[in-house]
Amino acid sequence: MGLFKKAEQPPEERTCREYLAVAPPGPRTTALAASCVMQIAETPLTAHERFGELLTLHELESASQLVRHIMYQDRDLSAWIARKSIVQLKSIFGSPGMSGDFAGDFDLGFASVGVRAPGDHKIFIRQNPTAPWEDMHVNPAAALGSIVIGLLGTLAARPGERRSSASWDIYEDLYTGASGDDVEGLGYDITAWVSVLIGRLLNTQRLADTPLFGPTYRHAPAMSQPGWYPNPGKTGDIIDGDAQFQRYWDGAWTDRIRIKEGHRWTEGATSLHAPPTE
Repeated sequence: MGLFKKAEQPPEERTCREYLAVAPPGPRTTALAASCVMQIAETPLTAHERFGELLTLHELESASQLVRHIMYQDRDLSAWIARKSIVQLKSIFGSPGMSGDFAGDFDLGFASVGVRAPGDHKIFIRQNPTAPWEDMHVNPAAALGSIVIGLLGTLAARPGERRSSASWDIYEDLYTGASGDDVEGLGYDITAWVSVLIGRLLNTQRLADTPLFGPTYRHAPAMSQPGWYPNPGKTGDIIDGDAQFQRYWDGAWTDRIRIKEGHRWTEGATSLHAPPTE
């Protein structure tokens, strides 16, 4: 009988199924971005009484470090998580979980972190005249808010029109790092800034509880060993507990990908740092 025993799969062939068995629904980028919101929403920075206070870069540092910690296995995804955070922000404005009016929800969301945005990517600080902020604190905070608004505009544009948007160069640089700037750090800052904003809405009940920001998404599952995992951005179909589109992780995300077609795997290479196409 032993002659017909099925050969055991090598460990790297089992990692995808084992990961999916404990992972929340959706791609890993969704889980990571939601985890950042959930964990930052538990910090004093998003407490009920902090609603409306200006979120300075100095204060944001602790939240950015938390994002960096959450993504310790996923550093190559800093741009992808920043994008996912913006997409999540876009999805709650105008949703039934808020007022249903995009413009009103937009204003309320940015007011939660002490800024208002009347248009043209311009940010104004909601200052308390009895406690003015120094320029070194105010200007970077406003700049980061402007980046978030610009990226919202880029991702809200039709795919064929995104390259002509005002923030396309920043969006592209987040992925490629072509400018030589610390775009990994910028990606963490964007994710943290958006997570504080959403956290303040949640903690003041201005955003209704939603499964995406519930206990299921508080932690993205850890990857315990090298192997094939669901491609973190898009997984394709999940068939018999396995992802159709996979990427190899060996302590960091590699360029190695594979796609299942029928019963066969086709391998290739696609960088996570290529210029975005959408």
